[in-house]
Amino acid sequence: MTYCYLFEARSIQHYLFRTGKLRDVVAASERLDRLIDSSEHSVLYQVLQATQLRHDLLTEHPDPDPQVRFFRCKGGAFYACSDDKETLQTLRDSWTLTFAQLYPGLEYCDALAQGQSVAHAKQAALYLLAQARNFQPASLPVATTLCARAQRTGSLAVKLRHEELVDLPSWYNEQAYNHWDLRDKDGALQARFKPTGELLDPKLVDKIAFPLDLESEFPLTPRATADDSESELHMDIALLHIDGNGMGQVLQDLDKALSGAGDDVYCSAFRDFSEAMATATQQAAQQATLWLTKRVLSEQAENSELTELLLPMRPLVLGGDDVTLLCRADLALEYTEQFCAAFEQTSRIALKPTYEVIKAANAESTFGGKLTASAGVLIQKAKHPFTHSHEMTEQLCKQAKVLTKQANGTAALAFVQVSNTVSDGLDTFRARHLSCTVGEDVLHTSLGAYLLSEYGSYPTLKALNALFDLLAQACTPMTLSKWREVLTYLGMGDLAEVQRVIYRDFALNGNKAQQQKLAQAFAQLSARDKEPQESWHWQGENGWVTPLSDLMVLEKLNRLSVKSIQAKQQPEVS
Repeated sequence: MTYCYLFEARSIQHYLFRTGKLRDVVAASERLDRLIDSSEHSVLYQVLQATQLRHDLLTEHPDPDPQVRFFRCKGGAFYACSDDKETLQTLRDSWTLTFAQLYPGLEYCDALAQGQSVAHAKQAALYLLAQARNFQPASLPVATTLCARAQRTGSLAVKLRHEELVDLPSWYNEQAYNHWDLRDKDGALQARFKPTGELLDPKLVDKIAFPLDLESEFPLTPRATADDSESELHMDIALLHIDGNGMGQVLQDLDKALSGAGDDVYCSAFRDFSEAMATATQQAAQQATLWLTKRVLSEQAENSELTELLLPMRPLVLGGDDVTLLCRADLALEYTEQFCAAFEQTSRIALKPTYEVIKAANAESTFGGKLTASAGVLIQKAKHPFTHSHEMTEQLCKQAKVLTKQANGTAALAFVQVSNTVSDGLDTFRARHLSCTVGEDVLHTSLGAYLLSEYGSYPTLKALNALFDLLAQACTPMTLSKWREVLTYLGMGDLAEVQRVIYRDFALNGNKAQQQKLAQAFAQLSARDKEPQESWHWQGENGWVTPLSDLMVLEKLNRLSVKSIQAKQQPEVS
């Protein structure tokens, strides 16, 4: 008989952003990064050492005769098996006690089951784990009625910090962050985002740093200055959430391929897959950060005397195939593209052993040897809290994944820009701000999501950028400012005025070639050939749609870019 113990931390994003302060988010992310990992720095390793159980958690130095074998230990979850139930019960008791003490308020679920093999025991444990998700244990410490509460979270206050009452998780996060001295040296999370010496000059790598204080240290564009009356308008920041596609299907294919294999082979294959996914995600993050580093260096006139290179991003989560970070607004979409492109390459290399195992057992498997990633990007004011922003960012990522499934796994991106504090869900936000009623029809002013590479007739981010570049030209039949005027009339439901503005501008610019060029640019998004004056909107699956609001977001990001600011600062040549 074989036994399996499964553990998963839940609602990690909510735990990170519970206070809305970046300093607390950073401290919590660094602590969570050390929760579960195949290294000596992880809390899981410390618990195993305290219980004196023999294990194979460390891939470089596994115990030759382990009592506990791990076949997953990344991304806030671990799966372990053993031939002795008492061994796993000891691990379960010690681990859940430690977890509750070190991470109060963080939800989790676990399950212990048995079976004739590791595969059977895992399936039984997964069934129990699904049930456990609906029965969460009490979150300690419990606040009674007559208790002081933390202003930001409403939880039981345990400490006074800078004249502000804070709850236990926030206090633990800050103490651990200061104890590990992560402000003055690289933490484990930050280090995994940094480019390696093979990708970048090692001397330059040592100078790379990430900001901690969002309001005074984060390198926004342009920098807020005392004599800049519009600095508040430019203090935008982007929250990115990137998630891999097709992980569940690959795990199912791998499980079927190993259905007749022994327990040792089964555990090794799944452990290799877990480690490979972590490696592919880390390498993709490093390559995307390399691009960002080069971009920042190109924006600086002199970089030879740099003592510190502060990147306009802040890593928050890097676990399994999940990535969450804050980034300078005008670089967020390009950073996402760089990561997704790199992830396809790194996953193909890292998952080659898994691909060979699956194909050897099932030649008809749809797994092509690589995975893609889809992302959600939320652009907001830097001073607005992130308490609810992360939820909308995850919803954006899910929306991108819907397009990914329609496009046979192609990477996709969904993005929005908000002007006020986010408190509603994505559907409510789109209904209020990205939809309008024109007559008896509803017109959606955003396409929702875009593919990052071409597939069929689905809209791509490349086509949207091409349309934006065309509208930014002086010779275009209608400039971006005119399309913004069209959006205003659409919001008023005045279709007659919309038609008047469009037909008037097209009549004033009678260049048929330019009109046809504009119609073709819209057709790249709609896959429909229409008259130039009617090409800006079309019938979609859920009503009428147009990309005008998405174009306005690109226009805002373009105004925030360093190149745009430098162009304004250059003196005019008479």
